[in-house]
Amino acid sequence: MQYAKHFIPLESDPSIFTSLLHSLGGASTLRFIDIWSLDDPDQLAVIPRPVLAYVLVLPTSEDYEKQKAVASANQIEYADGPDRQNVVFFRQTIHNACGLYGLLHAICNTQREGSIRPDSVLDHLRISANENPADATRFLETSKELEDLYRIAAEQGSSSVPNAEDEVDFHYVCFVKGKDGQSLYELDGDLKGPVHRGTLSTQDKSSFFDAGINAVKDCVRKDIGGDASFSLMALVEVKD
Repeated sequence: MQYAKHFIPLESDPSIFTSLLHSLGGASTLRFIDIWSLDDPDQLAVIPRPVLAYVLVLPTSEDYEKQKAVASANQIEYADGPDRQNVVFFRQTIHNACGLYGLLHAICNTQREGSIRPDSVLDHLRISANENPADATRFLETSKELEDLYRIAAEQGSSSVPNAEDEVDFHYVCFVKGKDGQSLYELDGDLKGPVHRGTLSTQDKSSFFDAGINAVKDCVRKDIGGDASFSLMALVEVKD
């Protein structure tokens, strides 16, 4: 794929993601946190509810890339598809910015009132996305403010900072709830559009929490063969 520009990869660190989220215009009560286990009831029990989104970091491989290419070839473009009114999706056109796209998918699909500050980068992006996906793509590619804020966050990582043009061996995907409250989506900027991952119960407040964890398990098993070198973050609201 031909990318519009290149960014430094974003390290999978919830404090870095949270810092970038707030600088772009996310509410101060929103935080990214690590999820350390998909199975341990005690560790899952301490995660704040409700979880608003999951961001999964996967190791990539040649087989993984082939699977994604096949999946994308069978998809309809988001702008022409049936899910446009139910979920916000951004096609990744910036190289090595999959962490940014994971963050944007998480916050822009959050239905909580006041989750995005007015007249912020995220507010302008959300308005563009609601009007026309192509406008949102242009905004992401051309916003100097977004690029500057992203670079500040990307340079905060504890590992050595690679060149923006380098290929990295990990990829971010996001899991969110649709606007209808019933649809679970996987959002991967490398694809043409969202992947419907199941139907949620509107009566069970923990439905997205449980279904999201199960979708992550399925993704880890199917896409990377159970490889343990993945990590998972959740977007949550923490009120002081």
